[in-house]
Amino acid sequence: MTTTTHRRARIIAAVAAAVVTINLSGTARAATDGSSADAPTSTTVPARGARGERTGDRAARRAALEAFRAAMAEYAAQRKEITTDFRAAVQAAVAAAEAAGKTDEAKATMRAAVAAAKTARDAALAALGPRPERPARS
Repeated sequence: MTTTTHRRARIIAAVAAAVVTINLSGTARAATDGSSADAPTSTTVPARGARGERTGDRAARRAALEAFRAAMAEYAAQRKEITTDFRAAVQAAVAAAEAAGKTDEAKATMRAAVAAAKTARDAALAALGPRPERPARS
């Protein structure tokens, strides 16, 4: 065994001994007091879930995550629509330029149409606002 393994084994043994000592002292105290170790205390502690989280906290977190997912789905759908409109405008500009031929005037018109589409897309994205923020872990 390596030194680290020995150290871990000693720590685990010490923790186990402390737990046993605490449990035995609680049992002895309960026997002398006439009270049960399982008797409810005066302080109320909220119920815990499977992983030790407070059930109220977990419910609030779940509700916040569901709201975030709904907001994110709406944001993604709107962003997809903006991107689809932008691509359609660019494809229309390219198709019009190809139909007009490879003249300098047709290329300039295409560049102007693509620039207008970019400006419209950027304005729509700015109006859409920032991406929804994921709720912080508590």
